[in-house]
Amino acid sequence: MPKVRMGLITADEQIPFHLRDHNGMGAVEKYIVDAKPDIRVRLGDMLDMNALQGWTRMSPEGVEWDEIRDEIAIANDMMDRQDAKLPAHCEKHFWMGNHEERLMKFRHKNRFSAYWIKNKTTIPYLIRDLKLKERGYKVHPQNDAHPFGKLYMFHGDNYSTWHTQKNVLAYEANLVYGHVHSPQRFTKVGRIDKSPKSAWSIGCLCSTNPEWKNGGPNAWVSGFAIFYLQDNGLFNLYPVDMSKGSFVAPNGKLYK
Repeated sequence: MPKVRMGLITADEQIPFHLRDHNGMGAVEKYIVDAKPDIRVRLGDMLDMNALQGWTRMSPEGVEWDEIRDEIAIANDMMDRQDAKLPAHCEKHFWMGNHEERLMKFRHKNRFSAYWIKNKTTIPYLIRDLKLKERGYKVHPQNDAHPFGKLYMFHGDNYSTWHTQKNVLAYEANLVYGHVHSPQRFTKVGRIDKSPKSAWSIGCLCSTNPEWKNGGPNAWVSGFAIFYLQDNGLFNLYPVDMSKGSFVAPNGKLYK
């Protein structure tokens, strides 16, 4: 019998705009306890970094650093709580999404400024402040397409209408990513080898009514995904969409 490992993927919590216990996050955490994943994937944009929106036009002196520190504190509390529910053998991966990359790029741009040199020990640094190494996470940049068998994962990098089609044609591989906050799938079957290649985007774990939309319609959907990986690289991926803070998992159980 081939060995099968189970993985759990979440993306786009966008702290401090993340789901709370009463509207979905508690249901996900209950599922983690039951599922006992062998692989835990955080696929990016766990933090929103709202204080660095428009960072290319900002100076270090003008950044609300305490707002960023608050986001990090919430993220640490969430990771403490969720990681404690994982099995000891669980393999863990953390992607820096485009929102976390705001801080990384801002740090690099301003590293020689007088303000930075004076305050560099207190300016947030995510790998250190989220204790990612201590937690046992392998850290990936935004578009590091990392393989789990024949399935590649990365945060995502475009918002085009048919982004899954674009990514299958560009990467020519099976892909799953977040970034767009809504589920979509496109499959292409090669003419010669008849091998299907699919790209999936998955839902988000943040509010699906963003302030900047002013209450207007959008395609954001609460959700996450699980996958089963055989030791020969073959896999099955199951996106899970949530409605009103609840979902029925592939095990047939209702979580809310």
